[in-house]
Amino acid sequence: MTEHFADPATARQLIRGMIVMSLAVGPASAAQTALVTRFARALGVEEPASLQPTGGT
Repeated sequence: MTEHFADPATARQLIRGMIVMSLAVGPASAAQTALVTRFARALGVEEPASLQPTGGT
């Protein structure tokens, strides 16, 4: 996946977009948080904005 998002700014923008979409309809679930975290790690993004799971899947 990193070959498609080699630019760190583009990778960070993708992760921030995922965070926004996860929160668009309410608090993020544990599953959403885990998914965004996995993508961020795969892309080498350390994002200070984080999702806080509130339960559910």
